[in-house]
Order: sequence, then C-alpha cells, then structure tokens
Amino acid sequence: MSICIDMSVCFDLVGTSFQAVGLVYTPVSVFQMLKGSIIVFSAALSVIFLKRKMYRNHWGGVIICVIALSLVGSSSIFSRDSQAVSFSAGEVITGICFIIGSQVVCASQYVVEEFLLKGGAVPPLALVGIEGIWGLLVMACIVLPVMQHVPGKDVGGIFENASDAFAMMGDSKVVLGGVLGYALNTFAYNICAVNVTNSASAIHTTMLDSTRTILIWLCSVIMYYMSDGHSFGEPLTPYSLIQLAGFVLLVYGVLVYDNIVRLPFGLAGTEKVNPSRAPMSMSMSAGTPLERKPFVMDDSANSILSSMSNSARPRRVTVKTDVHEPLLNNADTRV
Repeated sequence: MSICIDMSVCFDLVGTSFQAVGLVYTPVSVFQMLKGSIIVFSAALSVIFLKRKMYRNHWGGVIICVIALSLVGSSSIFSRDSQAVSFSAGEVITGICFIIGSQVVCASQYVVEEFLLKGGAVPPLALVGIEGIWGLLVMACIVLPVMQHVPGKDVGGIFENASDAFAMMGDSKVVLGGVLGYALNTFAYNICAVNVTNSASAIHTTMLDSTRTILIWLCSVIMYYMSDGHSFGEPLTPYSLIQLAGFVLLVYGVLVYDNIVRLPFGLAGTEKVNPSRAPMSMSMSAGTPLERKPFVMDDSANSILSSMSNSARPRRVTVKTDVHEPLLNNADTRV
C-alpha cells in the first residue's frame, strides 16, 4: 500500500505542475474546459485497473465529452489573435498538450486514490495530509533546486526563480493574498474531492469538477471588460459561441454518463439504473429498465414463518380442576 501512496503523491505533483505550464499558454476558460478531458481518462483507467463495468450510457457520455473538448480546443486555436495576451499557434498547441497530459496523470491519481480509499487502507483526510506533506518536501528539496539550473525565461534566465517569487510575495500584498487564497482553496478542494471519491467514485469527482467551467468563463469575460486597457481576461468573439456549445455538450455528456439524462433515439438500451435515483413511477411501471425480481425465501425464513404461524393458532387449553372437601369434613369429629 505504501507504493500506491507514493504513486498518488507523484501523480499529484506531476499533474499540478503540468497544469501550471499549460495555463501559461492558454486562456483560463479554455484551460478549465480542457480539464474536462479527465472524465475520459478516468473512465478508461477505471475499466483497465479497477475492472469497472461500462454500460451504453457511460460510453455515450464519454464520446459526447470528447466532442465537447474538441470544440473547446479548436476555438482556442482559432481565437488566439483576439485574446488579451496573444499566443502563437505553437504555444497554444503546447499548452493544450500539457493540459491533456496533466489530466492523464490526475486521472491516474484519482484511480489510485479510489483503490486506496475503497480498500480501507487509509482514511480520506490522512490521504490528503500525506499527499500535501510529501508533495511539499519533493517540491522544496528536489524540483525547485533543479529548476534553478534549467535555462528559461524567468528572472536571471532560469526556468523558475524561487527567490524572486518570495520577494514578490513580500513586496505585494495582492500576490501574497492570491497565494494564500489559492492554498486554502486547494486545501478545501482536495478534502471535498477525496470524500467524493470515497463515497462515490473517481469518475464522479471529475464530473463534479467540470461543472465550475462556466463560472470561470464568465469571470474571465467580466474581467476583460472591467479591466483598464482590457489587459486581463477574455473577450466575447464569434468563437465564444463554440466554447459555449462545447460547455453545454460537456455538461450533457456528464449527465448522460451518470444516467440522469437518457440517450435519445432509443440508444439508451437496457442499461442498469440506480434504484436510489429512479423515480417512484418508474419503479412501479412495467417495461422499465428496473427489473423487478420475485422474492424467494430460503429454508430458514420458511421455518421462522412456520413457527410464527403455529404460535398464532388458537390452542385448546385443558384446565384440571380438583374439588377438595373442606377440611372439617375430612377431620375426625370425635368429642
């Protein structure tokens, strides 16, 4: 189990790093929408490693999500000239590749976490703490020292200047507040995500994560029109409709996967339905996917019912009454 915990820590660190690199070269709304691809990878890895069965609604939801992500990715490439910060086609493609790669790694992390949590190897909060502590140690002792000697575009011509980052946090309260806010947000998110994985599955965690996409896109548009000189955010363009269509398809795919919305044109088939979420009218009607099985009692149940029925039958009670003569009649009455 220790190997699985180490794998989860490494996946968390690598996935977060890849996401940060991908965010540098793509708009934030596109970044968040492309993160929805984790649904596809979580489903595939769950089938391969957790031996989870996939029904028609599951594969239909995955295919719809792939189409939605393709629309979002294409809109990012076509609308790069109208962004507040422009990127070349090569940079956008690089960012998309890093984001997709990060989702493969994060999906692996969620699958490993589900394996650990479902097996009872570690409690949810303990897993969050272990990942955080080991991630901090690996980043501080290995990754950042190595990045100090890798050529890049940061201050001093290196890939990541950690000392400059601490100097910026010391000089700017806005930067410090952003870092602390991000840390608290990540802490709360990880706790919620692990508990959802423990209660439901890794795929449900990824599906719930994709629902915040529309809020990020709206905030990005609002920031663009409210900022001075339109230096932040993302404007509304004809390609924004493609992003909106991609988001709608993404949400629809999530609902289809969870069998909340059924596939049209008779494609739903006879896949199994969770009885806890099925309407009462659905379970009482004939011809629905819910198969009503007859109740069959075993021998022990039959014997219990037999004894109960026997005890409930009226019994004939015989009361023996012995009439005794008074003691004075039997006593010797000699005077």
